[in-house]
Amino acid sequence: MDALVIGAGKGIGFETVKSLLGKGLKVCAVSRSVNSLLNLGHPNLHCIEADIADAESRASMVACIAGTGLAFSTVIITAGQLIKKPYEELNQDDFTSLFITNVYAVFDSIRLIKPFLSANFAHIVTIGSMGGVGGTLKFPGMVFYSSSKSALACMTECMAVELEKEPIHINCLALGAVETEMKQAAFPEFKAPHSALEMGEWVAWFGLEAGKFFNGKVLPVSISTP
Repeated sequence: MDALVIGAGKGIGFETVKSLLGKGLKVCAVSRSVNSLLNLGHPNLHCIEADIADAESRASMVACIAGTGLAFSTVIITAGQLIKKPYEELNQDDFTSLFITNVYAVFDSIRLIKPFLSANFAHIVTIGSMGGVGGTLKFPGMVFYSSSKSALACMTECMAVELEKEPIHINCLALGAVETEMKQAAFPEFKAPHSALEMGEWVAWFGLEAGKFFNGKVLPVSISTP
């Protein structure tokens, strides 16, 4: 079995890669910086340096993926961006940056890597946020971030319909607070109930085992607020 993790250089993505390698998979890991991944020195790890928010970089990523010869049964996309500002200070550039990174880049990456999915069955997992789930508590400064994660959740549901004739399932995990750099930037005074290691291991398990039980679902994964 082969796996692809996009947004793998740190935090949940990095720990997901480690967990998948520990389970004996061959893993292709994509990140804007691959230094931490190269330091793992694992023979089953293929590292690709790419920024999926950039169209040329996505094309380069695909060319590199083609060179690995892998066929992915599990794809986990943890790449994302956070901008936290008072709403009076948010601008069109912030909106464009967040929605390209958190929504369009994920959509286009899925479309581009589809030829490299396993012909038998593949499970794609996108990483959303509880802030993007309707009816949940919202926080100041997160207008565009939470909106982009809401769009990602809806896009995931829509992609399940687009792919329904293929042996492909896709789901979105709406995560609560996890102790990462992004959480620290968003809520510096709040101690998250889960470490990146814990969540990475769980996300890896979900990617490998849950795809046959869920499709087109947005699943809250949270025990705290935020």
